[in-house]
Amino acid sequence: MKYLFTCFLLCSLLFSGCESASPKPEYSTGQGVEIYLAKQVNSYKWDIDYSQLNLDTIQLQTKPFLSYNQIKSYNPDNNTATLTIPLSQLSGFQTSVHGHMFVVTVDGKRQYCGFIQPLYSSAYLPWIVINEPLEAEGKDKNLKIHFNSQAANQDPRNNPEIIERLQKDGKLDK
Repeated sequence: MKYLFTCFLLCSLLFSGCESASPKPEYSTGQGVEIYLAKQVNSYKWDIDYSQLNLDTIQLQTKPFLSYNQIKSYNPDNNTATLTIPLSQLSGFQTSVHGHMFVVTVDGKRQYCGFIQPLYSSAYLPWIVINEPLEAEGKDKNLKIHFNSQAANQDPRNNPEIIERLQKDGKLDK
């Protein structure tokens, strides 16, 4: 009887103590919201209206700078992405004071461009900017996407395709 009780207790603990955590889906390159760098360092130019730029003319690197798997969540109120990796692991780019162009995509469709710019740069870029992560921010996982423009109606950071995809996958913070 003692043996039967022990077996029952062990089986109960085994089945009740193991919660099956649903695994997070893995997304392939080209799925979800991703950020790609331009193949060449395209710096900000004052005579270009980046809200009207044909994004298909920009040659992009083959691997994303930031993949959808690396985005844990996105807060549209302050345009901050919380990543699954530290900012210090983002690499593969060279910047000048006028930035290195990037393009945000949703399922491979180009949405908008911006520039990664060193934080120490004194150049003001009146468009979308991500400040290059500093070594001191090594463990920080929040990536802020700035919009330096007075033309708020041209701000593409929270366009419906981006928000809908993030919401569909449970990555939207509200």
